[in-house]
Amino acid sequence: MTDTLESNKALVRRLYEEGFNEGNLDVVDELVAPDVVTHDPIILDAPTGPDSIRGGIEMIRTAFPDFHVEVLDLLAEGDRVASFLSMSGTNTGDYRRGGATHKKGTMRAFFLWRVADGRLAESWGMADRFQFLQQLGMIPSDDELAARTPKED
Repeated sequence: MTDTLESNKALVRRLYEEGFNEGNLDVVDELVAPDVVTHDPIILDAPTGPDSIRGGIEMIRTAFPDFHVEVLDLLAEGDRVASFLSMSGTNTGDYRRGGATHKKGTMRAFFLWRVADGRLAESWGMADRFQFLQQLGMIPSDDELAARTPKED
């Protein structure tokens, strides 16, 4: 069982390192099941269904060519791999329906992957997109939002 758990963790790590960090889209075909289900994609505008992972990587690397995923922790049990990540990049291309801000942003994320037949078959995730969008200047900071809030008498 330990070998299977380590193999599952290595599969997830390869997707982050080779797919997201290096932009190697061929690794997606090798690691991801053709009928993968992504419940909470990293990129909200990414395609759904089988192209969700590939499309997400393409979109994020177009908007953030220096995009980098740092794996902070990987835990495996049964057919699941949990990953705690730090994602960062400089926005030099269109992102979230807006032009490049040329600012760097960092967000923490947590993803849970289900592995089936040696491939990534399903994922669930959560990322701190609010803070990320604030860092990119796409939405106001907490202080700016507070200043806009009407004061109660």
